[in-house]
Amino acid sequence: LRSAVGLTYARERQPRCGGVLIAQDMILTAAHWLCRHTPQYAFIGENPFDASNPQPRLYYRLGASLAKSPPCANLAAAGMVDVAVIRIQGSVDKAPPIAFADGRTIDATRAFRIVGYGATDRAGTTTDFLKRQAMVGAVSHRCSPSDQANYVCHQDQEIVAGRPGSADSCRGDSGSPLLIERLVDGQ
Repeated sequence: LRSAVGLTYARERQPRCGGVLIAQDMILTAAHWLCRHTPQYAFIGENPFDASNPQPRLYYRLGASLAKSPPCANLAAAGMVDVAVIRIQGSVDKAPPIAFADGRTIDATRAFRIVGYGATDRAGTTTDFLKRQAMVGAVSHRCSPSDQANYVCHQDQEIVAGRPGSADSCRGDSGSPLLIERLVDGQ
């Protein structure tokens, strides 16, 4: 969970979008967030406003971002991928980069952990900027045609996780990680 980061607007310090460390100096996030915003800092921690947080409040200045395509160039079109990578100025030594799961592991997974800083109400209007997490069931590993109609996903490109009425991600956590918990050495 320490690899999940919050990205901030220009001079604000509260996370408005999420991401995940994929290297000590790289964050993977959602490209659509870069359409309207220029993130300037990444926050690593649980609560950016809690001075008693055992993990120090850590902000890292961001550098250039790279998107697979221009961020606002029709991301909803088939074949477009909502992915961007942002370089951190310097490197993060307080959290480990995330490891990517292979296709077999993803296909065998029945539940995912979602993590992010987002709204705390169903309307998506209230947030306390705490890092939150929940377990969600795997609905589809490939986004079938019926999933595409029901969940507005890209067929054969996206995972569908979480069912209506169950715990789910929220407004403000775009780009945050979808995690698989795996056993290491039988633990």
